[in-house]
Amino acid sequence: MPNGQYIVSASTNANAFSANGVIRLNADGTVDPSFFTGSPYPLGTLINDILVQPDGRILLGGTFNVRTLPGGGSLVVGVSRLLPDGHLDQSFNSVPQLSQSPDFGFGDVRRLALQADGRILAVGRPLNGTFPRGNLVRYWPSGALDPEFQIATNANRNGVLYALAARSDNAIFVGGNFPEFSRFSRKNFVHLNGGPLRPTPLAPTILSQTARMVAKAGTNVTLAVVPGGDGPFQFQWRRNESPGSTNLIDLVGATNSTLTLSNLRISGQSDAGLFQCGVVNPGGAVYSAPIPLLVEPEPALPGQLDASLIVTGSIAAKAQQTDVNPDGSLYALVGGSLVHLFEDGTQDLSFTPPADLFVRLAGSLSAVKRQPDGKILVSGKLKDGILARLLPDGSYDPAFNRLGASQANVVPSQIELQNDGKILVTLPQGGQFTGTGGKVVISLGRFMPDGTFDDTFQALDLLNVIPGNGSGRGTITAMRVLPDNRIYIGGGFSQAQGAARCGVARLGTMLFYQLGPISPAGGVYIFGLFTQPAATALRLLPDGSIDPAFNLSTPNQIDGGILQSDDKLIFSQLGSLGRAKADGSIDAAWQNSQPFTYQLSILPDGKLLAGNRRFFTGVGPAITAAKVGFTLTVGGLQLTWPAGFKL
Repeated sequence: MPNGQYIVSASTNANAFSANGVIRLNADGTVDPSFFTGSPYPLGTLINDILVQPDGRILLGGTFNVRTLPGGGSLVVGVSRLLPDGHLDQSFNSVPQLSQSPDFGFGDVRRLALQADGRILAVGRPLNGTFPRGNLVRYWPSGALDPEFQIATNANRNGVLYALAARSDNAIFVGGNFPEFSRFSRKNFVHLNGGPLRPTPLAPTILSQTARMVAKAGTNVTLAVVPGGDGPFQFQWRRNESPGSTNLIDLVGATNSTLTLSNLRISGQSDAGLFQCGVVNPGGAVYSAPIPLLVEPEPALPGQLDASLIVTGSIAAKAQQTDVNPDGSLYALVGGSLVHLFEDGTQDLSFTPPADLFVRLAGSLSAVKRQPDGKILVSGKLKDGILARLLPDGSYDPAFNRLGASQANVVPSQIELQNDGKILVTLPQGGQFTGTGGKVVISLGRFMPDGTFDDTFQALDLLNVIPGNGSGRGTITAMRVLPDNRIYIGGGFSQAQGAARCGVARLGTMLFYQLGPISPAGGVYIFGLFTQPAATALRLLPDGSIDPAFNLSTPNQIDGGILQSDDKLIFSQLGSLGRAKADGSIDAAWQNSQPFTYQLSILPDGKLLAGNRRFFTGVGPAITAAKVGFTLTVGGLQLTWPAGFKL
């Protein structure tokens, strides 16, 4: 190296310094401890040549980089690159399928040479079969094979290449034991034309791409990417093995900017899944954003299961275990962890919550809420509080004070937002917040956008009076926020702020009921076992009176529900789904379905999400926020009841 140091291949202890692969020695022969020696290559890796680039990065030639092929088998890629500090250069050969031919790998590299324009030459031999480009290949600086460099098959007539050099004008010199080269008589030495010197372009970008694709079974679709920057370009498509799988496999031969899939399948080996295209030029590589492909039956009946969604793991059957992004992807609490799921259920591995988030929560994540700016609120039993806010990549939001709710005595059950960014949080079982100066706030509290507790929010006094059995603190099980800054709360209570707020005589003997979605008129749906009138679901008008135009009676108590854009109510009971028309009568067009959950969400495309399953509804994507109670955001909230409202 220019500074007098040496890069050495080492698979043993060097001067009592443990290393496997490559080490760097100082000019006096001592080991440079600042050079990373945690080799990414397996023990016994054979490194035959080392070449230091002008920028300090280190090319390695040998036998390593095993690449598993779709359908079985593997290839060995014999060129790799390290950063100047010894770590693996992840930008090199980042689309591995383009570093070898479709059928054979160039694995046993004996010598390397660097052309003046940064292109990389390698001589050696293939490890399996006859390599179509002979025993001499050229790579782009990004690690992909250079398709313009063509050597005839078996160019050296089964000879062996040992020596390699490149001159400043790109001339190439090869030596070895061979009688001829590319059908010319050249015994043991050949001088080749390396082509013109060309500057290395910047890495490519993605100018545009297919965002998502929904198609009927039996039809054809074409996915496409448009690269930006300077070419030449190479392309490689990949997909997950099946919907929901995070194992992405290269599609052999899918090396164009477009990918056409014919006669789409929905059963057996489904074509639904997640697709990506890698784009490579001499300067680098980039992957497109994942492209969900959803394959639907024809016809897709209301209530029919959408088999294009496969979620690995279970989502608990309680409120706010998922929240929906505008692109149809989900944030979900799965198996005690927070994950980002694409539309086919594949986990987004680029979404990486902090490692200590789950240590703090210890499996007690309770709710997730996406803010309009894309940040994500999560609640649970945290070490430093009950709320945390993450950025879209999963990292902590440094502008959010996680200590703001450190005095809450139970895990939250629900999070809602105001238009001014303030955060409403409910606590179950009469839980309480302790604010500044010891002020106690029962059941429902508010936090400022930066996470500090809002001491100006008035305490809520809820009581549950049971005749002949005394009274206890009331509980909140759900809240819904109206666009005009009012709020509905539901749960087990008979008094709020000292006034009767349950209406036992009118609604029956149940002191506990579930809140449903907000109605288009500004009222709310409620679920319970009601006797006056007899029903399991009622719709209240904005003044709190019962809407006589709606009455739904089902054999079992309703656990939850949500409104479609056509005002039909989808409800769950005992693990099954049903749908009621606007007047409460049962919609016979709805197919019997078994989601085993009661958290329901309407997705941007009009489909229904029920826990970890998705269903067709027969309704298009024309939905309004006012009809999806869980996703409303409002302005400043004053906890008051409208005049005349009394349950």
